[in-house]
Amino acid sequence: ELALEPQGSREVQRALEEARGAEQELIVRELQGHVAKALQSPHANHVLQKAISVMWPSDMFFIIPELLQWGCPSAIAKHPYGCRVLERLMEFFP
Repeated sequence: ELALEPQGSREVQRALEEARGAEQELIVRELQGHVAKALQSPHANHVLQKAISVMWPSDMFFIIPELLQWGCPSAIAKHPYGCRVLERLMEFFP
């Protein structure tokens, strides 16, 4: 819920940048089950992007199945915030 607000989004992004290892994993696990909501949020999508850019792909295993539950890749690519998340996935996930 914190990520859905402008200030909260910045705080969570900063926490993801500064935390390491298990602390990062705990933060990212809070996104699990909420990827679709974050994808559609003007603020939480930045948290999702940050998580993709700082975490190992294996730690983000839940993102792609949750995105596909929300919509097909072409729908995600056309969404104003979803396209950014899709870009980060292509950039950071091999």
